[in-house]
Amino acid sequence: MADPLIALHKVAPGVFELSGLRTVSIRDQMLRARLLVERCYAEGLIAPTRPLLVIGGGVAGAVATMVAATLRIPVVLLEQQADLFTRQLLSTRHLDPTEYDWPARHWREGKFPWHTSRPSHAGPVMPLPYWTASAQHLGIAWQRLVSLWEGQSPGNTFATIIRGCHFTKTMLRRSAKQKDWLFLHHNIAQLPPNPVAFGAAISCVGFPHEKRFVPAAPVPGKKQYAGFEFWGDDPLLLPNCGVPVASSPLRVLISGAGDGALQDFLRVLTGGNAKALYDALFSKVGLQHFIPYYRPPGYRFLPFAQTEDEAHRACSFAAKDGHWTLDQWHSAYVTEIDRIWTFWGPKEQQRLAQVLRPNVEVTLVHPCRHFGFCYGLNRVLVLLVTRLHAQQSGRPVAEILQSGHEVDAVDGANHSCGDPWVCHGKPHEVWIRSADCFASSSSSQLLGTFQSVIIRHGATPQPLFGTAALPRQVVPYHDLF
Repeated sequence: MADPLIALHKVAPGVFELSGLRTVSIRDQMLRARLLVERCYAEGLIAPTRPLLVIGGGVAGAVATMVAATLRIPVVLLEQQADLFTRQLLSTRHLDPTEYDWPARHWREGKFPWHTSRPSHAGPVMPLPYWTASAQHLGIAWQRLVSLWEGQSPGNTFATIIRGCHFTKTMLRRSAKQKDWLFLHHNIAQLPPNPVAFGAAISCVGFPHEKRFVPAAPVPGKKQYAGFEFWGDDPLLLPNCGVPVASSPLRVLISGAGDGALQDFLRVLTGGNAKALYDALFSKVGLQHFIPYYRPPGYRFLPFAQTEDEAHRACSFAAKDGHWTLDQWHSAYVTEIDRIWTFWGPKEQQRLAQVLRPNVEVTLVHPCRHFGFCYGLNRVLVLLVTRLHAQQSGRPVAEILQSGHEVDAVDGANHSCGDPWVCHGKPHEVWIRSADCFASSSSSQLLGTFQSVIIRHGATPQPLFGTAALPRQVVPYHDLF
């Protein structure tokens, strides 16, 4: 029987794809990359006499390269940018390797690997550490660690890291006579003359195209609206989101139903990260009330862990749209949020509303009545913060969470859109139309005017060699294998 990890990522003999997977957290990328190299080594696909080709110099590509070199396997890493980890270097995001494992018991570890011991036969440990920090801080630290490794590690003699190199899949070919080898036809000065033979190739190219654009209103000369990139820099954590304070509230619209939209909803309303917000909301009543491993006297057990387990299992076998699975998942959370809200009571609700920024109003537009495939921590916090925001602002929950709608058009009322830094803080008229998982209306209506519009419609997977066999497979929490 074929190794399940190899079978999952295999798109052709000796060719593997780490892109196009639903689970795309940095921690999961690191673990997938390390495990795939180790399994290919165990299966004889790569060896000291069978080099490895890695395409993409992000976290997954760097880990795959360093693990292969530690196993004394010749490895070539091709990165099109001038350096590695450029996605993290350009981002102000707060990163935590275990935060979104909530409600698992280790979610506060804040480091990966959080199990520090591995059996001696299990191969090398994770070559790059990952701890709670800003994306920019981690990117700089990882660059330095790779540079030190290139100059000092015994395994560095087996690795060739080529930066600023453009790769296309047509450069990699298989000979009709030598079917168990891959041949790279290139014009890269740092490599031996054509062709270069490899035992296997791994694509770690990531998600290059983010869906952050919305058509403009049907007016001649108007450009489509472009929101801030998820992994780019943005002013949302600055006081008042970087917009000069006015007498009226700053109105922010967020469009999307996944983790990107939910995370920005929390960032705009609270100015902090999810773990800090969780602590602020639950510190007084006691975290044990909301961790499923305790049953406090007088308070019924909250089955968030059971809900997450059931949902992930169901989504692995759901149809393409997955509407009913996502709807049941969301409904279970709404039921528990109702219980928490009642448990708090009016006085506690009023006190907890202090976690919200003043003078900010947020509207989240998302199709259908449920959120998408997202982390439990984001889901529970958004549902709770929405209640607090409704109480503080006097707006109905249904007005804050515009479920069953999608943004149809965005129009800069007194300017031409196209650059999010130019648009931010200026008035925009937003039109929405009704929608669900199956269809959307052809007619739209004006929702209102907003000073900031954030578009989080996901990213279009563009795997280099092909789509993974089972995109929804999740990885274990730790690295003991």
